[in-house]
Amino acid sequence: MKRQLDTNQLVAELNRPGRQIRLLDTNELAAELNRPVRQIRSFVQAKKIPVIKIGWRTNLFDPDKVLKALARFEIKEVGE
Repeated sequence: MKRQLDTNQLVAELNRPGRQIRLLDTNELAAELNRPVRQIRSFVQAKKIPVIKIGWRTNLFDPDKVLKALARFEIKEVGE
């Protein structure tokens, strides 16, 4: 079973002193990565990128963690 944070718990965690985090919704992340919204949703469904689920419809993303997760799928070129 997935662990979902209560909205109040999430707000308390995000407002913790010294914590600096920027969360984006699906549309904002798609614009930031220059990818279609549908592809972001597919990545979430395939569990390729980390997501914070708030309620039934709202997904939030930490862009740093998303980029780190996507870097795992980078194909390195073989040395020349």
